[in-house]
Amino acid sequence: MSSIFDYFFLSGYFNARLPRLDYSHGNVTTTATTVPSNPRTDDFQLGHWDGFKQEAKQFRYQIDKSPAWIHLPRLPDAIKVHSEQNVVNAYIRYVEPILTAMYSSLGRQILIDSTERICALHPDLAIIENVPSAEGSGKSLDLVKTIIEFKSPWAFPIVSDTDLVERLENECHLFAASQAYASRMELRTQRMPLNKSELLANASKKDCEDTKVIRAVSQMYAYMSVNHLKYGVLSTYEWTFFFRRVKRSSDGLPLLEVSAPVPSMLLVESFAYLIHIVNYDHSYLSPYNTPVQNRKCLSPETYIYTLTEISINDIHVVSPIAFGREACIIRIANDSNCVLKVWDCLQKRENFQSFENEAYIYEYAQSLQGNLIPVFQGKFVASGFVYILKMSYCGQRLGTRINSRRQEIADAFEILHSAGIIHGDVAERNILIGDDNVVRIVDFELSKLKRDMSEIEWATQLKDEERNIELLLNN
Repeated sequence: MSSIFDYFFLSGYFNARLPRLDYSHGNVTTTATTVPSNPRTDDFQLGHWDGFKQEAKQFRYQIDKSPAWIHLPRLPDAIKVHSEQNVVNAYIRYVEPILTAMYSSLGRQILIDSTERICALHPDLAIIENVPSAEGSGKSLDLVKTIIEFKSPWAFPIVSDTDLVERLENECHLFAASQAYASRMELRTQRMPLNKSELLANASKKDCEDTKVIRAVSQMYAYMSVNHLKYGVLSTYEWTFFFRRVKRSSDGLPLLEVSAPVPSMLLVESFAYLIHIVNYDHSYLSPYNTPVQNRKCLSPETYIYTLTEISINDIHVVSPIAFGREACIIRIANDSNCVLKVWDCLQKRENFQSFENEAYIYEYAQSLQGNLIPVFQGKFVASGFVYILKMSYCGQRLGTRINSRRQEIADAFEILHSAGIIHGDVAERNILIGDDNVVRIVDFELSKLKRDMSEIEWATQLKDEERNIELLLNN
């Protein structure tokens, strides 16, 4: 992309006119976000972040006259949009270069990039700053300062006078009323079974349409809470909301504040201010309890294979320790002997199937738990879309020690096969060794059971897996 270099004031960045989004070609798509659960808003209370726009404007005035070498990318008049990913790409291509160049002029190195392998759960982007990791070590690390989540404009319609607090309250009232109505109708349809499935299907589809704000704001709060972040951004590119977590409300719930909608013409100014304030104060430890009645902590209700609903505030993350295809493995503060495997089921609908499949394998393989595989301790859902498996901590990857444990690994997979289980993802990352010096196999998202396959399918997949094991052990 060609650029303009000029010795200019920083106002050159603020005055950059971002390209508009062009939907005139039609054929737009959006990410499916329906998951088999209800959205939750009882983890937090939403309030107004009064004065955000004025604070951003005042910050602009403070640095507007700072002289600097301007590196301003040439911006097109419009960009065509087909999907939510196009909105994400617009940020990376047009907004990120302006912000990074501006802050580089001020002597800071920031980046707007993917959150893969950095954040628990998977928000679309994060504002990341490269900082020294230790005094005099010469090394650095990427520190997540805030996260950005995107919604396509047709999936999350916003206008200039949108009050997100009011819309959330209205949706909560409407959703509660629709659920009560559906419950009454379900009782009536017990005497009319032919119409029941159609009624429930229509109710589910309508609930998804009527809870767009609930889902979006609950998603933002979960991302910020789990990653201990004080600030977050929800954007359609044309309109953007800025969030911050503050002290508890008068009702005892954690308080999440949101700005008035910011138009794209003020986007650079607003982001510049946000980056400024997160430099000094970006973290916010999640509360260690929730005052909401009738909610469960991270222990199953009765049978550990029954899905238990919990509050997102009860997930006290220490740090992510591993990242799978879509799930994240995290250590938690209040139980050092276990880990949580967490799926974000709003980002990808198929993540729920991976969650269900792994829980299914653990339930089947109860006799192997503790010796060959982790001990399963429960399955949970938080905020209606964060699906969690709790299991015992099994140590670290073998790494170079794999050569000295070949027979033990081969025996472990043989026992797994004798129990009628195809692992489905034979790899060094899925073989751990614990403090007790025992090798265990983990990650059963892709696993299959012999009882669910034909004899030919079993024989074929068993042969393939045995070949993969041999390749792993002989490399």
